[in-house]
Amino acid sequence: ILIGENVQLWAHNYLILTESSAFAHAHDNAIAYSDFPALNNSGDTIYLQNESEITIDSLHYSPNWGIANGISLERKDPLAASNDASNWKRNLGQAGNSAGAKNDNFEPDTNPPKAVFAKVLPNGQVEIQFSEFIQLTADVKFLASGHPLSVASFDSTEANVIMLESPPAKASVQATKITVLNLNDVKGNRTAESEIAIAQPLRPSDLVINEIMFNPLNDSDDNKADQSEYIELRNIRDYAVSLEGMVLHDAPDEDGNLRILEPVTTTAKWVPPKGVVLIYADEIPVFKRSKIANFFDLDIPRKQSIICVDRASLSLASAGDAIFIADSTGATIDSVFYDESWHNPNLIDNTGIALERISPAGNSNDKSNWSSSVAAKGGTPNAENSIYQVNAESARKVGISFSPNPFSPDGDGYEDNLFINYKLDQPDYLLKVQIYDRYGRFITELADGKQAGFEGTLIWDGRKSNGNRNRIGIYIVVFEAYNSATGENKAFKKTVVLARRLN
Repeated sequence: ILIGENVQLWAHNYLILTESSAFAHAHDNAIAYSDFPALNNSGDTIYLQNESEITIDSLHYSPNWGIANGISLERKDPLAASNDASNWKRNLGQAGNSAGAKNDNFEPDTNPPKAVFAKVLPNGQVEIQFSEFIQLTADVKFLASGHPLSVASFDSTEANVIMLESPPAKASVQATKITVLNLNDVKGNRTAESEIAIAQPLRPSDLVINEIMFNPLNDSDDNKADQSEYIELRNIRDYAVSLEGMVLHDAPDEDGNLRILEPVTTTAKWVPPKGVVLIYADEIPVFKRSKIANFFDLDIPRKQSIICVDRASLSLASAGDAIFIADSTGATIDSVFYDESWHNPNLIDNTGIALERISPAGNSNDKSNWSSSVAAKGGTPNAENSIYQVNAESARKVGISFSPNPFSPDGDGYEDNLFINYKLDQPDYLLKVQIYDRYGRFITELADGKQAGFEGTLIWDGRKSNGNRNRIGIYIVVFEAYNSATGENKAFKKTVVLARRLN
């Protein structure tokens, strides 16, 4: 469209260009054009040029910027980059726009840029993504474990991404962190120095399922705040792991079909070493307005490890359900076949209480490695599990050892479980492990015909076989390993002390 010669735009004022005469009549600073071009919801490009066809400004927007019918996209800072998605935001006002006036989302950019994601590409180059568009100035530097990296490619029209040449061979890829010096955004905000770990490709067993909320508080008539279903994963590696391409699914049916839950996005998502990933379902796209954020008072400035599934729930069943975490190729990273019976049997009602994993190193599908959260709010999303326990010892020679001893199964989340560590001289044994009190009375059985391997761990929660608590005192662990094919057997008997705080 050609704007007429008599149109003037005063300093710091606004001019609306529209195809709607009615919309133009409702505003003092609007002009309607019958030949106004259609702006496509699937993305489009807009140019503002002078009479010499010199471009004054341009915009190429995409649907993933937050396009919605009847709602405008607004620029936050006129002096920041035009084509930077982080400089645009959907209008959340009642009218759906602030045409002709200062944008509702007007926000001067005073934040310096930062690296938000880094990964190694198949060709060995390193890709770094930033929180906003950057400038490739003469003094910006990129270092990998102290070694300078040269720029392989950079496109100023997509200036939140840069490609760097491969790190030197002497820099360990898994341990490498990228240091960025003298980084400027388009407006000139500067970060003198920042650092980010290179996220490694997701591999089986990198992540374990760490917490499951399958029965949340969600009664509109109970006068209580609602929870939402969620799954928490834990990175058990000493390096950052990429979450790009990760999906959830249930167990395959008899025809091999899967019900797949795809996140809204996993682009630039990653988890730091030993960190956790929070996966939740909510139809509200803004995390701080979600049920889980409100109920658990979660305020997370860095959302690289928060993954949303755009639906009302994750459809987790209470009895006999399965959760699979898979990468983009379909390879299983971890899986859990959980059941409501994994909760503390002394709970009258487990509504609003999450299942938490005791030990990240333990078996995902071992019932004894899971129990009910003892946190006041019923779960610990994006935080350390309330019943997390470290297995401080391992069997150094053939035999069994305990950690901790004494242990105190009093439900306070501290040393509530006994780790029974074992080491054997052959991998083909089957285990039979029973607990007795000091008078020789049977208490419970932890294993009967369990395949042993060379070494492993069993967990006792200190309860009887019927789920009731035991008295404080000395208990005897009878550990038998037998091989029916060869007739070889191993037997160990050792005492453990069950303690409890005296009120």
